[in-house]
Amino acid sequence: MSTEKRITAYKALRSNGTDFHTGLLRYEVGSTVRIAEGPCECQREHLGPCPPSAGPCGKGLHVSPTLLDACRYIRRDVRGPRAQFREVLIREEDILARDATKLRVRALY
Repeated sequence: MSTEKRITAYKALRSNGTDFHTGLLRYEVGSTVRIAEGPCECQREHLGPCPPSAGPCGKGLHVSPTLLDACRYIRRDVRGPRAQFREVLIREEDILARDATKLRVRALY
C-alpha cells in the first residue's frame, strides 16, 4: 500500500486464526485478504461483495474500528481456548459499508 489513506481496524478470530462465520478464511499475519468472488446473498447475479446498499452486514470482510468493538463479535461457542485478534489496515476505497461497531470491506492488509 502506498500513500493512499489507510484506516486501522481490528478482526476477532477463532483460536486457529480463522473467521468466526465460516471457519474457513485464515487471516495470516502480513498477508492481504480479499473477499472471494462468487454470488452475493443480496443479488444472485452480482459477483463479489454485496454492494454498499446492502449495509454493513452483507457479503464482505467484517472488521471493527476498535478492539472493544471486535470483542462484541466473538462467538464463544466456536472460539476455541482463546480468541485471536489482528490489527489490519484498510484503504478508504475498500470500505463498502459501516455502522458504529463494524466495517464491511473488500480487502484488508
